[in-house]
Amino acid sequence: MIQPIVENYFVHGVDFTRNNNALSIKVHQVAQQITIEVINNGHLLTEEQVVQINQKMRDANNVEKRSSIGLQNVYLRMKAYFGESFDMAISVTEADCVKVTMHFTNVEG
Repeated sequence: MIQPIVENYFVHGVDFTRNNNALSIKVHQVAQQITIEVINNGHLLTEEQVVQINQKMRDANNVEKRSSIGLQNVYLRMKAYFGESFDMAISVTEADCVKVTMHFTNVEG
């Protein structure tokens, strides 16, 4: 499920005008809670864009109307598998990086 997020970075995020593009994937577990963070320093999103992306990603009724459904596909599949324990959000960090964060409960124990 991380692959479409990484692909999104290469399609929408890489800034070819700079030579220090970076992508980071971090995974950690505390008790049964798993957190995955995919962070990149590519094209920055505005606050409005972040809100819009998060809303569209969570709208299951919007799948057929979109030209790009990668994030939404990940969100809906993970939500279907992990249920209410799953959440995913796009944000901008203090260092002006775009971050996709996923939280869910480890169902395997």
